[in-house]
Amino acid sequence: CMLQRSGWSTKDPVKPATFVACIIFTSLSPAEYKAVPGTQWCVAVYSICFVFSLLIVFLTIAKLSSIFPFSFDKAVISFNILAVAMYATAVVIWPLYVFDRNPRPDNCNLIYIYIFFFLQCVCFICYNINNDVFVNNVFFF
Repeated sequence: CMLQRSGWSTKDPVKPATFVACIIFTSLSPAEYKAVPGTQWCVAVYSICFVFSLLIVFLTIAKLSSIFPFSFDKAVISFNILAVAMYATAVVIWPLYVFDRNPRPDNCNLIYIYIFFFLQCVCFICYNINNDVFVNNVFFF
């Protein structure tokens, strides 16, 4: 499997994205996302990407990627492309819906919104970096 040969498990940007997703989950309050379908989509994006990232990290660390009847490398690339697309929608949708419901938030809520947006961008960047590194390792080395 290309994952183990490329050293992917030791320098994987999915790990920081998974850690940042944990921070996002702990900072979420149900009142912030249950009222509007757009914010529910964003939480679904975080959840789906978090679960699949944990699964990929676990399978890579446990060296179980060879048990699949398909190319694990290509499955990871497909997940990364999907994660980037999903996070791109979340980065756009969350601020639109949060500011739409609350056009003049107080300072405390405004800081929360900006921090949350920053964490989303960090995850988005991590998945983009992961795509670039992994595609280069699989297809060009």
